Amino acid sequence: MKKSTLNFIINALMFICMSAVVGIGFLIKYTLISGKERNVIYGKNVELSLFGMDRHEWGYIHLVIAFVLLGLLVIHLFLHWKTIISVYKRITKQKLVSKLITVSFITICTMIIVVPFFTNPTITSTEHNDRRQATITVGDTEESDAIIEIRGYMTLDEISKKYKIPAEFIKSRLRIPTSFNNRKRLSSLRKEYGIKMDEIEKIIKDCQ
Repeated sequence: MKKSTLNFIINALMFICMSAVVGIGFLIKYTLISGKERNVIYGKNVELSLFGMDRHEWGYIHLVIAFVLLGLLVIHLFLHWKTIISVYKRITKQKLVSKLITVSFITICTMIIVVPFFTNPTITSTEHNDRRQATITVGDTEESDAIIEIRGYMTLDEISKKYKIPAEFIKSRLRIPTSFNNRKRLSSLRKEYGIKMDEIEKIIKDCQ
């Protein structure tokens, strides 16, 4: 294959990947909305999906495409490396300036990729979201137990460990086959058996 043909194919694939990353980003942001916006527009106890996948599953596809795009970019740079070096040398004629720019560029790119793995999110208490909070009345006072949070990207194993309820018991209450894989996402329950997340929440509340 000629280099010009290979360049054309790689550039075309990169453009497709970039379009997909942007498109899925818009899908997650403006269509498969979550939290307060979803409750306002569609009401509570609803889940949004497209082609059988919720926003978290689309987010995973978004990540995979981003990796593919990164791989194509590396190949693109490799094929044009001589040209890049030649142009870079013309722009930065002083060796000290050239080294400073190179080190700064590599450091910034590395930090952008690595920092998310070493940071902790800011945890803020919120009252207006789609989490349900069970309330227990004791005498004349009310005590609130832990917030029950069920998401489509979670698994039965995770639910079982978090709320100390056997996964087999949850499956029996939902009337789904015991053969259902406990490591599959809860969104699979919606696709295969029409189970809603609030049904699982009700089971947890009944057991608490």
